[in-house]
Amino acid sequence: MVSIFIVRDLVVDNGGMAEIAVVTGAGAGIGKSIAKRLADGGLKVVGVDIDLSGIEGEAMQCDVGDFGACEGVWGEIEANFGTPKVLVNNAGVILRKSVLDTSPDEFWRVMQTNLGGVFHLSQLAARSWVGKGIEGRIVNISSGHAWIGGYDRSAYASSKAAIEAFTRNSAVELGQYGILVNAVSPGFTYTEMSRNSLVGERKAMVERRLPIRRIAEAEEVAQAVFALVTDQVPYMTGQTLRIDGGWSNSDVDYSRLKEE
Repeated sequence: MVSIFIVRDLVVDNGGMAEIAVVTGAGAGIGKSIAKRLADGGLKVVGVDIDLSGIEGEAMQCDVGDFGACEGVWGEIEANFGTPKVLVNNAGVILRKSVLDTSPDEFWRVMQTNLGGVFHLSQLAARSWVGKGIEGRIVNISSGHAWIGGYDRSAYASSKAAIEAFTRNSAVELGQYGILVNAVSPGFTYTEMSRNSLVGERKAMVERRLPIRRIAEAEEVAQAVFALVTDQVPYMTGQTLRIDGGWSNSDVDYSRLKEE
């Protein structure tokens, strides 16, 4: 189940009402930072998240993996707040199990939530925009694991790789309507949960794999999303921005380069 809540209601400087942005997975982590950055930048943000704790304002529940539920949610947003022009598909789940131990039900649940949620809301948004002549913006949140193999995350990585393929193809189909579709792929990023685990030798081990030798703050990922949805990069669509400190370029122990 996910909830919908108003993060902030702002009025832009020109006196008109702020554009509406929908951000899924906005209750914590990178999604929360994205919602805050967009709100600080003058957008009216409607957040979607599974966890109701700490959420103030109106709340509505649905499952992003359920198209009918998403359809109802999108309809409520349009009826209550107007048609959003921005959609950020950030919500997702991770399953830390090897391919040997992952059950079919577990695999498809990850795909249904991560990939299904992107498809469901993107289609609903695009259909609305095409019908109303709105040149909307979609940003899908991927992961470095879409490109880089790892242990105990075959289902998660598969869903993220599929999201990038969906991004490319939907951008081709929707570009004729003025709709831009891009993705942002974070690498190692501090969130409320990861900050407690990325300490000591584990933190040092991660940093040694990054050319710029530090872990990202969630706000840095949020800034990339903000740039895309506010047309700071107006001639780009179907692309994935890798906000990963260079991790995806070469996953090696950079601390040893100086020794060689």
